[in-house]
Amino acid sequence: MLGSPYVMIGTIALYLIMVLKVAPKLMKNRQPFKVDLLMQIYNVLQVLLNLFIFYELMCYSYLRSDFSILCQGHDPNDVRLNTLKLRRPVLLYLISKYLDIFDTVFFVLRKKYNQITLLHMYHHSLMIFSPYAYGSRFFDKRITTNTLLGSPYVMVATIALYLVLKVGPRLMKNRKPFKLDLLMQIYNMFQVVLNLYIFWISLRDTYMRPDFSLLCQRFDPNDVRSVTLKLRVPYLLYLFSKYLDILDTVFFLLRKKYNQITLLHVYHHSLMIFSPYAYGSRFFASHFSSLGIMNSLVHAVMYTYYFIASLKLNIDLSEWKKRVTQMQLMQFGLLAFHFGLPIAIGNPCNLDVPWTFVASANNMCMIILFSKFYYNAYIRKTKQKL
Repeated sequence: MLGSPYVMIGTIALYLIMVLKVAPKLMKNRQPFKVDLLMQIYNVLQVLLNLFIFYELMCYSYLRSDFSILCQGHDPNDVRLNTLKLRRPVLLYLISKYLDIFDTVFFVLRKKYNQITLLHMYHHSLMIFSPYAYGSRFFDKRITTNTLLGSPYVMVATIALYLVLKVGPRLMKNRKPFKLDLLMQIYNMFQVVLNLYIFWISLRDTYMRPDFSLLCQRFDPNDVRSVTLKLRVPYLLYLFSKYLDILDTVFFLLRKKYNQITLLHVYHHSLMIFSPYAYGSRFFASHFSSLGIMNSLVHAVMYTYYFIASLKLNIDLSEWKKRVTQMQLMQFGLLAFHFGLPIAIGNPCNLDVPWTFVASANNMCMIILFSKFYYNAYIRKTKQKL
């Protein structure tokens, strides 16, 4: 569970999409649910679970004669039986923090929106992050070697995005939209240059190499050749660019363009925070390198459009906007095909098959979501004009 990306995906999907965006809309015209019995069962379960966690943590830590209450050091090489007994209560504690999300769900179902305060959000967000911060120091390679666990930045970014989406509209409620034309022009041009640079050096250090396969490139954690390690620079830049992309949402909030913060927007940006970590922890310099290369090229074109649009020239950009969406759809189609290609040819590079299916399926989902947007934005509007 700790090394699995589904924990991260579940947190992002549940807390960002369902609770913040979808659930309040679903409850808008409904009466509050009566969930008294369900909450009683949930509360009793939480009492029993937390008492058990408390008991086991105490037994295998401070009730041990060799465990100091004043200053207990961290030793990643300590594999004694007494120490490893801590795995179970810590895993249960991690599960309990995700279970705590139901506190928010119950508030939504009962339409107790006044209870979903900044304090509530901060506390629950922090308590999702804390077990990861602890686990990254405690578990080490005794439980998982996945570096996804060891980095807190994915959780921090998710929390930041979550707070911006929830608190931002409240802060802007009685304020006029900010005029950010110059700032956005600088931002868009910077994104164009950054993404073009990432695209070029990524392509140069992967598919332009004679030993890098387009059909099926294996993942080899022992490959420390200088030609492979060159990929670290574009990877880190790409990772940085995905956090920079969050400013798209911030600009929408500051300009009070709330209609732009759609389910597709939130899902896409959340996923693109997670994806570089999955690549960096499990698939560096492998077949999945195509994602960053193709995505950077599409973003360079997209931010070029945004830059020209921000200049507010007296020209019609509707066709270009349509072409950008078509380019995004082509990207997802090509990635779904490319990620599934190793399976079709017998997986000669021994890729992780479940991850390959997940990557292909996710791009199919993106095709569905973007196709829906494309239909509503261009096809249905054209029919309505006729």
